[in-house]
Amino acid sequence: MKKFCFTLLTLLTLSSYAQEHHTTLPSLAEKVAKADAVIEGMVIETKGYDSKDKSTIYTSALVRVSKIFKGTVSDIIIELVFEGGYTDEHRLIMWLK
Repeated sequence: MKKFCFTLLTLLTLSSYAQEHHTTLPSLAEKVAKADAVIEGMVIETKGYDSKDKSTIYTSALVRVSKIFKGTVSDIIIELVFEGGYTDEHRLIMWLK
């Protein structure tokens, strides 16, 4: 499960970075250096929902924090929101380039 959480967080970071910059993806060391916080945790719940204008789908993932490697996290459970996912009616897959 830890590997899944790390993979999920890595994919979220890569996806958002690639969409914003359309350039070569940064190394792990570069991502860690720029990050406010680096954590390890377990995804305990996910839920997809449509944007207000129904043009995209977002996924909310609740993560129970088990270890903090960098920065501070004020809650034991945090919410990560990222573009992509599925609802009962739609599915949006984000591809990394």
